[in-house]
Amino acid sequence: MKPFLPRISLIDVVPDERRFVYRLVGTEEVALRGYDPTGRSIGQGFFGPNRELAFRHYGYVVENRAPFCYRGDFEVEDGAIENEDVLFLPLSEDDEKVNMILLFYFDYSDHLRVEASSVLLQTQNRKSDDQA
Repeated sequence: MKPFLPRISLIDVVPDERRFVYRLVGTEEVALRGYDPTGRSIGQGFFGPNRELAFRHYGYVVENRAPFCYRGDFEVEDGAIENEDVLFLPLSEDDEKVNMILLFYFDYSDHLRVEASSVLLQTQNRKSDDQA
């Protein structure tokens, strides 16, 4: 599990207008964004095509109490094109109401600012080097 932690985030489901708040954001996600959104609402710190789509993804998980996977390309603020799979998993304290969402992403793009810290990318690179 340890190699995946840098790509995991936890999002609290809160009963106010913020709806979803970043509780914990993995180090690779922080490096990719260039800032740490911990403590911010999804509306303030979303990382995706647009705010409405972000709320729709998180809302789906809460309303359906079911996982959701987003796959796609989107342009970020600096103009780069991201290509990601993002897995949203519902968590519950009472097996009824979703009170937290675990998010895991896999990014198909190369990012120099995160490659050095990425255990997953280092493992993939080692496998490629071994096969060559």
